[in-house]
Amino acid sequence: MTRLNNSIMGYRPQAVPRPYDSKRAEKKYQEERNIHGKRATDKVLNLLRGISLSVSRYRLWLFSVFLLVSMALMDIVTDIPFTYLFKEIQQKQLHLEHEQETFAHGKDDYRNRRELHDLQIKMAEYQRKSGEMLLDNGFYTNAEETFTAALALDDTNLEAQIGRFKAETFKLAMSGKHDPVVIHQRIKAVLAYDPEDSHAHTILGNLLIPIDTKAAETHYRHALTTNPNAAYTRLGLAEILIRRKDYQQARTLLEEAVELVPLRVLYHNNLAYVLTRLEDFQGAATHYQRILSLDREHILSHFELANALRMAGDPRGAHTHHKSGIALLEHKEVANLPKNLASWYLPATYSSVIPAAGYTTMARYTVRLDRHDQKYVYGQLELAATELLLGQEKKARGRIRNLPTLPTKEQLAIQRLIVRELQDLEKKQKNLKGNTKKFLNALTGRP
Repeated sequence: MTRLNNSIMGYRPQAVPRPYDSKRAEKKYQEERNIHGKRATDKVLNLLRGISLSVSRYRLWLFSVFLLVSMALMDIVTDIPFTYLFKEIQQKQLHLEHEQETFAHGKDDYRNRRELHDLQIKMAEYQRKSGEMLLDNGFYTNAEETFTAALALDDTNLEAQIGRFKAETFKLAMSGKHDPVVIHQRIKAVLAYDPEDSHAHTILGNLLIPIDTKAAETHYRHALTTNPNAAYTRLGLAEILIRRKDYQQARTLLEEAVELVPLRVLYHNNLAYVLTRLEDFQGAATHYQRILSLDREHILSHFELANALRMAGDPRGAHTHHKSGIALLEHKEVANLPKNLASWYLPATYSSVIPAAGYTTMARYTVRLDRHDQKYVYGQLELAATELLLGQEKKARGRIRNLPTLPTKEQLAIQRLIVRELQDLEKKQKNLKGNTKKFLNALTGRP
């Protein structure tokens, strides 16, 4: 009632002060101190953080200032020039750059030397394989040079070392100027390393042909079994078959040799010879033409081609090549080339054979021509015989009258050879009958 009345009358109630509480006051005082302490700490931390950020931001500048001040003090205290440290730093930097450059050059040099070494290894292996191919074809001197070149590139190549040893041995064996015991020991050493070595078996076949053809054939066939690419081995085996008059098998072997090495004259020449024995004169002419495409200055091949063409029924082609052969014989520089100074072995009919190094001739011959005058007389008589076939009897007789004089025995041997060729031609081409008699009459001067 009293409270209501006071309100109505406009009086406000007065606050009644609380009694003083010391504990509460102390607690409040402590809280205020903590707040002030925290604020002070935060200010210090913020200040330190700001200083840290400034130092971090300007650390390089500050370091530079510090360094300059330090160097200035050092210059004053020690008399060391102010720029000394900069020069030292510059020298260290230059030295470091030099070391880096030296390292880079050394690295490049090592890589280049390594690449060169790898290239030399590859080239040496290529040379070694080339040497093996030369051995396959009987080029022993060239093979020795090639193996030597391989070893100059890589002296650790064992196969090249053995290849050169074989080439040296085979070259000595085929030269005919050797100690058979030494050759046998060297070949035995090769076979001890590799009992299947085709080159060693081939050279044994070559050495045995004159004394034991069966043993030679065994070695040749063994070599072909282990090395199907041995073209020179086929040539040796073909010789044995020709001696037996087994021309068809010899033809197969020589055709394989030509296919393996199409640019070697020796294989074409002996295949052409076998084809004449099989009376395939056109085939023989093809191979003689191939020989001349490889070597136009090989005189004997012109006469061989001419004779094959004459037997094949092409006297005009024969006439052309007989004249070419004579023209080359009259050309001293060409006639005196080693290949043209070699002896000509002329078999009984149709063609001739170039004997391979180390081989005997492949057929029994009736005439051997060693000198230039013999070859010239032979060529002139062959041309005269062809002129008779072409109806040029007057030219043929004049040619025969102007022949150089040879010893009687040599002259008769050449004349008999050509007479036999004409007789064989008449048997094959009946329409030419009577030309042998014309040739004999021209030789004796009878009408």
